[in-house]
Amino acid sequence: MKTTASILALAAWAAGLGACITAAPPPQPLPEPAPSAATSGEARPPTADLPSPGKPGETPPEAPHRTCHLAAPKKSDDACKLDADCAPSDPCHAMACVAKSKSKPRAPGAMCTMMMACESADANRCGCLEGRCSLIPPDDAAKE
Repeated sequence: MKTTASILALAAWAAGLGACITAAPPPQPLPEPAPSAATSGEARPPTADLPSPGKPGETPPEAPHRTCHLAAPKKSDDACKLDADCAPSDPCHAMACVAKSKSKPRAPGAMCTMMMACESADANRCGCLEGRCSLIPPDDAAKE
């Protein structure tokens, strides 16, 4: 009899707890906006932030130039014939471009910082220039 009384007390407690919890009403769908004369019933994405495509035959505006780069190529003493012969000297923020055989590989699990060094391979490409491995500023840097 003692067990039955305990079970009834526990059931009464659970029922009381359940009475305190109320379910939130389901979300109501938003009403559809009424079409205006300006939209003629068609939903159109906003275009204020999109660039204008311009007129046919018109030259598009120039892209902004990068300002974070070397002023001139930085050549090493390592000979090369192709860009593929060269690689950054260090795995992170390399300050030189060297022969691929001299390039230091990244250690497993090593991570580079997210800091960008403008005079490094972060902002300049590594390639073969005039027979020497070089850090070369981006192509658009020459236009400045």
